[in-house]
Amino acid sequence: MSIREDLSEQMSKVLAEQRGWCREYADGFVAGEASREKDETIPRHAMVGIDDWALGFRTGYFRRVGSTLSQVQTNVISISDTAQKNRRAKTA
Repeated sequence: MSIREDLSEQMSKVLAEQRGWCREYADGFVAGEASREKDETIPRHAMVGIDDWALGFRTGYFRRVGSTLSQVQTNVISISDTAQKNRRAKTA
């Protein structure tokens, strides 16, 4: 798993916990915001799908005001930094 995938995974988990969303919706939301930021074309399934992932994707993709993702990224980075410090302390 790449660092980007790991961070996306952690962001989805934090969003699901903070917002009370199911994990699939949170995964779609993170993917949608990432696609919007990269100016990517929306996948067909995300445009017409009615499952939780597709609904979350559209919410993330079309969201324009006050990105939730940036707040979650800050939380995830903080969690990752703490975990790395703990690992270093155990090996020292």
